[in-house]
Amino acid sequence: MVSGRLGLHIDKLKLLKGAKQWAWLLLPTPIFLSQFWLFMWAPVNGQGVQTAMGYFLFPLMMVVFGCVLFGEKLSRLQWLAVVFAALGVGSEVIRTQSVSWATLWVCGTYPVYYILRRLQGIGAVTGLLIDLTIFAPFALAYLFFFAPSSLALVSGSGFFIMMLIGLGVLSVLAMKTNIDASQMLPVNVYGMMSYLEPALLFILAVTVLGNPFESAMIYSYGMIWLGIGCLIAHGVRQLRQASRKTAASLEEQMA
Repeated sequence: MVSGRLGLHIDKLKLLKGAKQWAWLLLPTPIFLSQFWLFMWAPVNGQGVQTAMGYFLFPLMMVVFGCVLFGEKLSRLQWLAVVFAALGVGSEVIRTQSVSWATLWVCGTYPVYYILRRLQGIGAVTGLLIDLTIFAPFALAYLFFFAPSSLALVSGSGFFIMMLIGLGVLSVLAMKTNIDASQMLPVNVYGMMSYLEPALLFILAVTVLGNPFESAMIYSYGMIWLGIGCLIAHGVRQLRQASRKTAASLEEQMA
């Protein structure tokens, strides 16, 4: 609304005709809302480490989905990343006889959300506008009917009100800059930078929030981190190749 671009997104939505098109558009929204809730709920309920691992596995799952659904060919480093990730998850399953539902939910459903949005041809901002608009009344209903004590606590304290406003501003800035980065940065650079968020979430969950982390988890998580390292190496290699091609084309133009 501030930038004057709201009309562009509304015009896109006006092109939708019939219940089927709207149902197809709203199909991935519940996935996004569940992920939004999990990201806020998990760190303060002992699932921060498991959720962070789901975000670590997310790009690896995107590689697998891209290969299976879109026929994308994987490089050796990407295949190696997938193998390390599989070994890490398998090691964790053997160790605990289970895998955290939080980890599986993040890495298993988030790729579906992005793939559906890609198939729909919906831009990131338009999709986010739809998702959050639908989410708002449910959040308000939860506050008023299921958590009135929390609402009373916040409304009765100027400090909490300012903290809540500050959290809202930070959330908006984080989403806005994330979307801008996805459009401005090369895909590989954006993908590598995306590992910073789960890395920070993992560290804060263990050190500040006191989420449990057993020494035996190092082996399984270490395998997954090796896979991430392979993906980063693949991204760096592609960036170097792209820069060489750009330099070569510039030399040809100058010649």
